Amino acid sequence: MDLYFDSSVYDFIYKAGEARVVRRWLQQAHHRVLASDEANIGEALRTPDTPIRVSLIKTITTVAAGPTYPSDLVCAEEFLREVRRNRAAWIRTYPSLASKEQYLRWRRRVSWGVLKADPSLLPEIAGESYHVLKQVIRSNIAAQKASRQAEHKGLRRVYTVHVPELAKVFASYSELEQHARFQAESDWRLQLTDPKGPSAENDWLMPHLDGDAMSQGNDWSMFWFKEADFAAMPTVHVAALVELFQRQRPITAGNTLDRIHAQYLTGFDRLVTADADFYDALVFVTQQLKLRGSPALMRRPS
Repeated sequence: MDLYFDSSVYDFIYKAGEARVVRRWLQQAHHRVLASDEANIGEALRTPDTPIRVSLIKTITTVAAGPTYPSDLVCAEEFLREVRRNRAAWIRTYPSLASKEQYLRWRRRVSWGVLKADPSLLPEIAGESYHVLKQVIRSNIAAQKASRQAEHKGLRRVYTVHVPELAKVFASYSELEQHARFQAESDWRLQLTDPKGPSAENDWLMPHLDGDAMSQGNDWSMFWFKEADFAAMPTVHVAALVELFQRQRPITAGNTLDRIHAQYLTGFDRLVTADADFYDALVFVTQQLKLRGSPALMRRPS
């Protein structure tokens, strides 16, 4: 069974001092855990206390058999498949298998590889990643606070589609799908036009796309609000629905990273967390999308 642990589980294991015990149990049970270099490793690297940071990195690299297939690459591949199906003219050339392998090797080398060898290191990419993540978290917290204030005033979000031929189609969607399509359109537009740092979307995929063609007329809106099949983009869909669910929960910096963790629901048999609020979000998403994978809650001893 393939398992994914969010950072709360690694924190639980670190505090219990049982990384090797857990690794042996996983091996005996024929389970495999993979860790996200972006969410698990990235969250550990943000720990200001050096000894704790090093211990968390050791825990992650001991328990996990290796890094996950990156969620940003999964999202990029989902997007590319839907573009090929609906808007082939947006594609100048197709990325090669060799370019994907090169991107994966680079990801492993700059994060997992160096930290597995020396958990005390702060990789060069960490400085840039901190700055980017800080900006994203600040933006997400501001948006969540604005949404919460609007709800307290009794306001209900209305999604306005300015393309007449799309308005009727969009109105036929459920409120959840309307949110997901608006959120995905906005996230992808910002990712491709104003990238904040290295990512598969920009470094692996964008050089093969025709930005001018994608910006022509109402084509971009047509793609996101009518043509894209979200059943074929589950990772994109998961992130959007978790963001919506989080509006009813405490506003914290961890919410941004939880959206990354949640994307691994689509590629693992179980996503395990010790965070009850995050577990509720995962159950909500799993039920809405009828995903194959499912969440599990690791309860802390009282």
